[in-house]
Amino acid sequence: MPSHRRPSRRRPARRRPARYAPPSRTRVTPATRSTAARRPAPARRGSAAAAQARRLSMRQRRQRAVRMFAGAVLVIAVGVAGLVLIGGGKHPAPIRPTSFGVGIVRCTFVDATRSTQDYDNSTTRRGRVLVTEVRYPTTAAAHGRSEIPGAAPARSFGPYPLVIFGHGYDLTPDTYSRLLDRWVAAGFVVAAPLFPDTNRENVTKVPFAIRYVPEADDVNQPADMAFVARSMQRAATTLTSICPVAHRLVASHQLAVAGQSDGALTAVALGFDPKYVNSGLHIKAVVGLSGELFGAGTPTPDHLATASPSPALLVVQSATDTCNPPQFSTAIYNSLALTNKWFLRIGSAHHLPPYIGTDRPAFNVVAAVTSAFLRDEFSGTDPSTNVARLGNADPSVASLTHGGAAPAMATLTQSSTTCYLTS
Repeated sequence: MPSHRRPSRRRPARRRPARYAPPSRTRVTPATRSTAARRPAPARRGSAAAAQARRLSMRQRRQRAVRMFAGAVLVIAVGVAGLVLIGGGKHPAPIRPTSFGVGIVRCTFVDATRSTQDYDNSTTRRGRVLVTEVRYPTTAAAHGRSEIPGAAPARSFGPYPLVIFGHGYDLTPDTYSRLLDRWVAAGFVVAAPLFPDTNRENVTKVPFAIRYVPEADDVNQPADMAFVARSMQRAATTLTSICPVAHRLVASHQLAVAGQSDGALTAVALGFDPKYVNSGLHIKAVVGLSGELFGAGTPTPDHLATASPSPALLVVQSATDTCNPPQFSTAIYNSLALTNKWFLRIGSAHHLPPYIGTDRPAFNVVAAVTSAFLRDEFSGTDPSTNVARLGNADPSVASLTHGGAAPAMATLTQSSTTCYLTS
């Protein structure tokens, strides 16, 4: 008997409700519809297609990083090239210090064409040995020292003008180290020879009874000073073992001579005395500190003369100095018909203190005025403004005269007992 089963009715699969998706703000156009149709379906995580997509994404990120790095390098390169073009291919110039440190070395120059009298044993030997203290600008750390032996020269700010300094009788350049250091700090190279017969070491070898006899060798000192100047100028252009520190440090066309007492006599003679002027040196300035003329105090002192061009002159003298009395310095000043000449009158001081630092007010004026005078003369600047201001800043200490006649000062009797007082 046939069974009458009801035909099975398969239930239709229940549809899962679609997740809510916010309506797209992109307007659907035929173009966007076709682009969406071409976009591949996202690969399932963990599938080979997904791994390939990740590799592709990493490669793209690397490529993008490389492109960004290359762009940054290009920007930097263009900037550097621009700076080079603007600066002419040079590094920025270092800033020049307002004040230099002081390096110091010794150089020995030998003039084989002349001879030296040894007063301690009454003999004569060939040659003039000129041991020379050279002080020069440096930027090396001083570590509390006023002078740094063998310091590296500050060549990058040079070359520097050269000042040849002559010490007084029975003294050495070290006696004046404070003043010479101030000149170096202002930007000069200072070469100070120890004169063979009149420096302290050699004078002390002479019996006391004839202690002042070696002073007769002063007549040889202008040539000593000229020889040191020429030797320094040669060393500036040609590297030698004699004085290597001067190489590319000294401006060979910028020269001044200076000195104190017998050293001032030496400098003034080299600059203006026809007996001692050394042609070809082209001296720009002469500084005489409490000096005198050859033959001063005698009926026939030497006469000075000017050449063309003639050096500028600065004379410094204390009104109460009895070692080299004021009339000796005024004779130097008044004998030269120069327009560019200056007289710094110190109100009251002995022979040495204004130049060695023990009379501090007078020393400060001397250091400031001499430094400014040298700087102006080397640079071609009219010193009438700056030098005059410094020289007349404190009338109780000093006053400055320009041109014309020297200031009136009392005539004093010379006495050697005051020559070496230090206060």
